[in-house]
Amino acid sequence: MSRFIQQGILIMWQAPQCILAWIIVFFLWVVKSLHKVEPFYKAYVVDGAIKGGAFTLGPYIFGPKGFRSTGRDHLLVHEYGHTLQSIILGPFYLLVIGLPSILSAAIWPKQHNYRWFEVWANHLSVGFGKRYLDDFESDSFVFAHVSSSYQNPRNKGYNRSSNPLTVAFKWFDALLLIPSFLLVYICYLLII
Repeated sequence: MSRFIQQGILIMWQAPQCILAWIIVFFLWVVKSLHKVEPFYKAYVVDGAIKGGAFTLGPYIFGPKGFRSTGRDHLLVHEYGHTLQSIILGPFYLLVIGLPSILSAAIWPKQHNYRWFEVWANHLSVGFGKRYLDDFESDSFVFAHVSSSYQNPRNKGYNRSSNPLTVAFKWFDALLLIPSFLLVYICYLLII
């Protein structure tokens, strides 16, 4: 199968995320906040000067100023895990990962990195990093007390943030999925 056909199938499978991403890219371009778009494996790294971190919509990874296509930026490697989740879940990604993630980051930001959807992205990222990134150091990716031997080109520092591989289930994990289930139910009612 040609690469063009594969890319088309992936875009259709992830259509809701791709459409939202294209709208955001267009908005960033209009407000002159779109600095650069670079390919990164089967994704695109968007330097849109996003404040407060990064987010992923399908193959589009939006990040802070200076966000570049390099495995030396552990924020990008983590977000690529969300791209892999989007490939797996397709049109269900926004309901299963996107909406709960937004709620988690907004309501319980200190617990956000330990939610199941973030830990799953970390597991996918570690597997991707070990397989495709030549100098990827999984220990410095996972543990906060281990610095990478390489500098992050975005912030000129050594990666020290943790991307845990263990979920800390809390009572509110179930609550994070309620809005998703409600949206599915409303769509179901509209269809019948």
